[in-house]
Amino acid sequence: MKKLRYVYAASAALLLVSGNAFSQDLRMGFFLDNYLYGYRMNPASQSEVSNTFFGLLINDVAIGASSDIGLSNLLFPTDGRLVTGFNSSISADKFISGLKVSNKLTTDLNENIFALGHRTSSGKGFWTIEANLKSYSAASAPMSMFEYLKVGASDNIYRMNDINLNSKNYGELAIGYSHRFTDKLKIGVTAKGILGLGYADMSIARLAINTKKYPAVATGIGTFTGALPPADFGVTPDGCIDFRNVNRGSLGISGIGGALDLGIEYELIEGLKLSAAVLDLGAIAWKKTVEGTMGEHSFNVLENADLSDNLADMLRFSSDPTGGILIDMLNTQINFGAKYILPFAEKVSLGALYTFRLGDKISQYIDFRTGATYTPGKAFSVSGTVGVNTYGTTVGAAFTVNAGPVNLFAGIDGIFVNVTPQFVPINSLNTVAKAGLSFMIGR
Repeated sequence: MKKLRYVYAASAALLLVSGNAFSQDLRMGFFLDNYLYGYRMNPASQSEVSNTFFGLLINDVAIGASSDIGLSNLLFPTDGRLVTGFNSSISADKFISGLKVSNKLTTDLNENIFALGHRTSSGKGFWTIEANLKSYSAASAPMSMFEYLKVGASDNIYRMNDINLNSKNYGELAIGYSHRFTDKLKIGVTAKGILGLGYADMSIARLAINTKKYPAVATGIGTFTGALPPADFGVTPDGCIDFRNVNRGSLGISGIGGALDLGIEYELIEGLKLSAAVLDLGAIAWKKTVEGTMGEHSFNVLENADLSDNLADMLRFSSDPTGGILIDMLNTQINFGAKYILPFAEKVSLGALYTFRLGDKISQYIDFRTGATYTPGKAFSVSGTVGVNTYGTTVGAAFTVNAGPVNLFAGIDGIFVNVTPQFVPINSLNTVAKAGLSFMIGR
């Protein structure tokens, strides 16, 4: 029993730190007046400080992460030191009460390879072209997993439901156009071609571990799907996917897809601009390379084995014939915003932004924030916001500077207030951080 607890403790930690990233962009960019890349939040947006701009070779990177638990839910001060919630000095009520029914983590990465923006000769249209690498991963672990780790099971059966891992990684080429129809109305659209680089999904609806006998017996209902060419998963002698025996080849294409961004901006009254956009409305068709289903199997908990060995024995999926196409919808995002320039202080504007991200139950996300922006001229702009979202309250800040032909910007959607000396958030993690450097022609 004790050996099994250590294995599950490591498994829970693995679920909550796994992941790579996704296509989320800086929401603070909506509030900045001189932000070149506002079209990523709304394709109707046009640069107000440059007729042409470009950025090359990873000119900006956005990294995001969100989780509904932090270190304060896992570590507790006791006798001048920090101990985990599994320590005998921490009561079960104190540990378990700080967790959610489903404990989630999502991580995001949007890495720009190149970007180009150009205003048409008429001055009404604005073209954008860019290439990006995007990655997204999400994980969820149920409270029952931590509860059984802490207090055990009186009948020697561990029951855990709703365990999920998902990761999608792809390259994107986007071409966008925004047109100013009147002084008040702009409409924009961006078309995206997508090349899938890798997809994996593990979903376990129910899992029970019976430790009355040795070896232990695992019974579960779950599936695993991968689209990872040219990677080749091995198969164990009893017909299960062998996660310890993966032949990793060079980078390959495992899917193809497309998406649209649609947006509109309208000045309702002088100084008040309304904005609405739908982003990543599309899907990827993945070519499946491995599939598996979970049933019943027995396994040994090896005291001196690597964690990966124990996990591979415990989470076993019978290999099914591969092939076929999996249609995976992107995590579509909807933005509604408003900005108002104060008539008695034209260098200051107030704004509000509502964001809703669709997707599976791990990826769904809501964010509402209000903020203020100070823009003394086209050389500088700074914004600050406060808001609430799926993971709690949030405070953001961003700035952009135009120095001659150079544009520099940086921002963070969620500022860490309480952190450890290693800058690890104590409370729930909820942020997107971004910085970049671009060049402008014809300001």
